Amino acid sequence: MSLKFNEAFDKLMEKIPQFDSPTPTIISKDTEEIVQKIVQAFHDINSIFQGTLIDFIKTSINHPYHYPVLFLKMPFNINRIKVLQDKDASVYDLKADVQHPVVRSGYVIPYLIISLFNDDLKRALARIGQMNCASSKTYTLSVFMAENSAKGMPVFEIKTTGIECEVTLCKFSLKFQFLNDSITYFATGPHFWALDQTTLENSNAAIIKIYEYIDTCS
Repeated sequence: MSLKFNEAFDKLMEKIPQFDSPTPTIISKDTEEIVQKIVQAFHDINSIFQGTLIDFIKTSINHPYHYPVLFLKMPFNINRIKVLQDKDASVYDLKADVQHPVVRSGYVIPYLIISLFNDDLKRALARIGQMNCASSKTYTLSVFMAENSAKGMPVFEIKTTGIECEVTLCKFSLKFQFLNDSITYFATGPHFWALDQTTLENSNAAIIKIYEYIDTCS
């Protein structure tokens, strides 16, 4: 029996090699405190993304099951329209009959959803300012968004200062879920795309495909 899309993606991501931990390493309790504070800050600034962040802690590069993807559960329904079928992925436009900042003229706009998330993440980190952890260490947070110009796939990197030098805390691209759809989507260029089921079940091909799209340009 074929795996469901999300189950297959989870199994795939578990097989992807983990990023090397930076030196010096942030202790796990500090990492948990910082990530919890970031999630809370999205609520404090009344972000349109509050309550949508799924397993943010797993985007930490020191997490034992690090995912280079942050899932956002968007709070509205969509209707997908397939505009292109690649050999490994399907490309979609997403229609939505809802008033929401990421929706214009009845369509979810990829660059808007990325740009507004970037803006709110910066606002959330600014809201936190300097953070004092229970370990007595103090951190200042910053975020950098790089984009693979060939694929249009943004990669977010949250960094901390306060130990001995600047350290990468989290590194991820975004993937989107919607209330009435079992498919999860990446946003790139003017469209959304999703890996096909057959690609997900072929782990080697899928890993190559994901690394092609999630390229940090570093």
